[in-house]
Amino acid sequence: MKKDGPLLTGRQVPKLTRVTISFKGHSVTFESPDNPAGPIEVDLEKVAKEAKVVELIVFGANAKGLDCGDEVAAWMSQAISAGDTEVRLLYNGEDPLTQRSARRAPYYDFRHIRDSDKVTYADTCAYMLASESSLADLNTRLAEPVTIDWFRANVVVKGSAAYDEDDWAFVRIGGEGEESVVLRRLKPCDRCIFTTVDPYKGCKTSDQEPMATLRKYRLLDGPEKLAKAWAIKPVFGSHMGIDVCGKVKVGDKVWVARASSNPKWNF
Repeated sequence: MKKDGPLLTGRQVPKLTRVTISFKGHSVTFESPDNPAGPIEVDLEKVAKEAKVVELIVFGANAKGLDCGDEVAAWMSQAISAGDTEVRLLYNGEDPLTQRSARRAPYYDFRHIRDSDKVTYADTCAYMLASESSLADLNTRLAEPVTIDWFRANVVVKGSAAYDEDDWAFVRIGGEGEESVVLRRLKPCDRCIFTTVDPYKGCKTSDQEPMATLRKYRLLDGPEKLAKAWAIKPVFGSHMGIDVCGKVKVGDKVWVARASSNPKWNF
């Protein structure tokens, strides 16, 4: 977050996308090519014990977090703005200080969003699903291909047809007889200017790609009310809620229930 201000994302500070993290035990290490000081480690157990609670605004909602200290704040400021912007790094804690409900839209009733769908500091919800095939199709239309990192999906599926995920009302990950996870589609993922941030260069593209190309063929044509609200916002991927919790791993099989098979499952 900006010191004494709102949450900061890669929209405002594109170099934030070049900060990488790794975990070991209760410590997290941050690295960035934009900070010559090298990596910095934060002991989250220590942060939790010190319990310096900070309040902030996240997309219009009140939220809280645990301040991770001056040292990493200065490091992060250097990494994302060469020290020009004072920031604070917050940790939500193992017992979350903040659990917002998934963000609802004032212009459309997404009926599959429930009060039990929780999110911390993300825009809308905790899970965003996309497919490798949809990305591959997009890349056939771009002069410069992009990776899935441009879209920040945390569930990526392969083996399906391009944009087939538009019709997935429910997704089960994990084989029969195994611990499995069930996700529920909340809404299409409407895309914003964040997609124009190159996560490897830490800057916005000069030609507004891949957003400009997505606008040519991924704008909704219905429902009418939603198509009007998203007139310049293409969709790529799906926002998901979770119905059955569990563990997933790379290579797990995926089953889907199609929205087209039941009118009640349409958004």
